[in-house]
Amino acid sequence: MKSRKLMQSRGSLLLLCQHFYPELVSTGLNMTELARELAARGWSVEVCCARPEAVWDRHSQVPESEVYHGVNIKRVRGVGAHRGSIWSRLLFALSYMLGAARYTVRQRKATDTIIATTNPPFIGLVAVVMRLLFHVPYIVVVHDVFPEIAVRLKLIRSGSWIEAAWRVLRNCVLRNSECVVVIGRDMKNVIDKVLSDNGPSVEIIPNWSDERTIRPVPRSENPFVQEHGLGERLVVQYSGNMGRTHNLECLLDAAEMLQSDERVVFQFVGDGAKRLNLEALASAKGLRNVQFLPYQPYERLPYVLSAAHLAVVVLESGFEGLSVPSKTYAVMAAGIPVLGLLAPMSEIGRTIEENECGVVISDATGAKVAAVVSELTTNPGRFREMGSNGRNAFLAKYSLAIAVEGYVGALEKIVKHPEGCPGLRSQGYEHEISVAHSDNTSRS
Repeated sequence: MKSRKLMQSRGSLLLLCQHFYPELVSTGLNMTELARELAARGWSVEVCCARPEAVWDRHSQVPESEVYHGVNIKRVRGVGAHRGSIWSRLLFALSYMLGAARYTVRQRKATDTIIATTNPPFIGLVAVVMRLLFHVPYIVVVHDVFPEIAVRLKLIRSGSWIEAAWRVLRNCVLRNSECVVVIGRDMKNVIDKVLSDNGPSVEIIPNWSDERTIRPVPRSENPFVQEHGLGERLVVQYSGNMGRTHNLECLLDAAEMLQSDERVVFQFVGDGAKRLNLEALASAKGLRNVQFLPYQPYERLPYVLSAAHLAVVVLESGFEGLSVPSKTYAVMAAGIPVLGLLAPMSEIGRTIEENECGVVISDATGAKVAAVVSELTTNPGRFREMGSNGRNAFLAKYSLAIAVEGYVGALEKIVKHPEGCPGLRSQGYEHEISVAHSDNTSRS
């Protein structure tokens, strides 16, 4: 019985990512959903993540180890804080990487393959060590391209020895992988320039949203609308991280221009380095048509997104190919039109225009945003059609089920199956399978 049960496994997988359940935001949400679905499809999934620093109250005490929807989670302690200063975040990431390295080496005989994310950017070095010392293959999932992002954010100086060393380590991680997964076409262009012609394959698997969770919710059935007094007001919503480089001030400029129109409210949901400055600016302008709300629990996300008539997505100029604002797919899943403050040739800019699911503004200003919102008030039918287009495109291209099949395809190319049985190469089960086969033969 044990042998038969083991033979049903498609492979043993170790996922390395700093953020995971219960941190259901950004990459933490995506990797939690991916791990859960791979486990449901027969993979044996282990996750090594960091202990969450800030989670919802009901998860304030998270155990070091637990099983979540069939996924075995190991949380390692970090030093510092991933929401603090640059040095504190760096210390947190490095301490997490060292803890993950110890755990990964201990798990080497029970691991067929590794998925390493770029969160934190250095964690792929653990996978390189496993590949070179123990011949465990790995896949790299590139969510953000470093050190280029760090240079653009002026966290490190362009041309410095730090940048040069970081590039060498990054290239080592990419080139030693079996496969590199990128989340956008523009990102693939960047990574292709790093890899040689005989390097690993580069697969585009966009991020996603869970089609079973994120769906359109009628306003009459939406408690979030009622709780925040939105009624029939037209809601322009930005939900997510309010980072230093996000051009969100133009939304407040637009709110100031439209303040006389009581039908319109600009809503900011989330947090980040810029939130306090935005609140201060809104107060200084005397804006009565702006709301600031904290991050909402994941269970409320369908209601939060569905409360909007227009959802804002931001990517600063110069970051095309380095990052992809994947919250766009949740907005599309909710059937809400997208206002993209980004370059038309970025992955999300192309997605919006190809699927006619919103409006793209490059070099956004308050006047440009106000013009789009004014059109929303006079021609709401056009924007409802955009939202419907987005929902249809999401179901066809960006659902969780579609993304998981992409990852399964990538994994099945590299996991070696002894005697035709998936995923038992490194777990030492070959002899047990052979014995079971011999027993069945003798009985027949």
